[in-house]
Order: sequence, then structure tokens, then C-alpha cells
Amino acid sequence: MCVSYLFFDLDGTLADSSEGILGALSFSLRQMGLPVPGRQTLTRFIGPPLARSFSEDFALSPADTQRAISFFHEYYSTAGRLQCRLYDGIPELLQSVRACGYRLAVATCKPQAMADAVLGRLEIDGFFDVICGPEDDSVRTEKHEVIAHVMQALRLSDPRGIRMIGDRQDDALGAARNGVSCLGALWGFGSEKELRTAGAERCFRTPQELSAHLQKQPPFHEN
Repeated sequence: MCVSYLFFDLDGTLADSSEGILGALSFSLRQMGLPVPGRQTLTRFIGPPLARSFSEDFALSPADTQRAISFFHEYYSTAGRLQCRLYDGIPELLQSVRACGYRLAVATCKPQAMADAVLGRLEIDGFFDVICGPEDDSVRTEKHEVIAHVMQALRLSDPRGIRMIGDRQDDALGAARNGVSCLGALWGFGSEKELRTAGAERCFRTPQELSAHLQKQPPFHEN
């Protein structure tokens, strides 16, 4: 039985959603009466869970963190989620690996409802057996928790047949906590140094490079 699965991150891996996320962050910070950092600083917040970013980087209390997240969702659920596009080569990547026999899932820290809406609008939701994100802002917010939930949903107990594909250290660290190897997507928001330091097995500069690599790897089969 084929048990080869590819778990994809969403923001920075499948789609460039930076404009919507940065717009939502800026809106939230203004609503909270906080200064809005420059674009380079804000880009650090694409990928990690919002609760962690607001509480640690802006030193917000738990109550204020929830207020900031609510403002973020207020913007992102309307205008922000429309401000995203697929990276060049992603549809072809998904088609090629499916044709090789891989089964695909999405493991994202974007809330479930938003992930479903974004992937549906981009018309790639049909490639995935499972799309998984946090149900709300208090449950399953860290990447290792999301990956574990996808494994549970797919009834996977052996991590050897899984590869996590993502662009930030949270993807690599979250994968490692579940015994899963990570492949780094350098077309996203993280650097090769960040991904390698976090334990990524290999890094790829384009979806085309990743596709060529995966097509050379035979699916793992259980004896």
C-alpha cells in the first residue's frame, strides 16, 4: 500500500499571500494604537502563529493578543484573503506529484475556514485529500500540532512516508517533532539558512526544482 504523502504549507509555499497578511497586520496594529513597523519587519510574521507573534514580538497581554487577532481577521476575512496569488509553477507541481502517486495534504497555521476559502478561490483545493488549519485561535495553533492532526486525519502512524514542504523554520521544526522530514521552499519568505538550521533535509529554489526531485523519488511502500 502506498503511504507516500506530501504535506504543504500554504502561505509562502503554495501562495504568495503577503499583501493580504501585511495589510491585515498593519490594520490590526493601527486599531490597537501600536506603531506599524516597516515591510521587512512585518514579513517576519508571515508563517508563525499569530498569537505567538503578537504576544512575543509586541509584548501584548493574552487579552490584547486576542483583540489584535480579532482585528487581523476582520481585515483578512474580507479584503485580505483576496490579495493572494499562486506562485508560478504550483499547479504544475501539484499535478506532477499526484501523477507520480503521491497523496497531498495542506498543513497550515492559517485558520481552517480561511484556508478553505483561499484554496477554493485559487482553485487548487481539489488536489488535497486533507486541508487542515486551526479551528480557532486557541486550538491547534502551532505547526507541529497541525502536522500531527493531519497525520491523525489520514490515519498515518509511520512518518517515513511523509515529507513536509514549507518555507519557514516552523515548518521544519514542526515536522521534526513528528518524526517527519522537511523540504524547504526557497521561493517563499524564509532563507536557506533559516530552514537548514531548523533541520530541513533539502531546499529548492523553485517549484520546478522540487517537482523534478520528487519525480525521481519512488513512493515509499509498506511491506
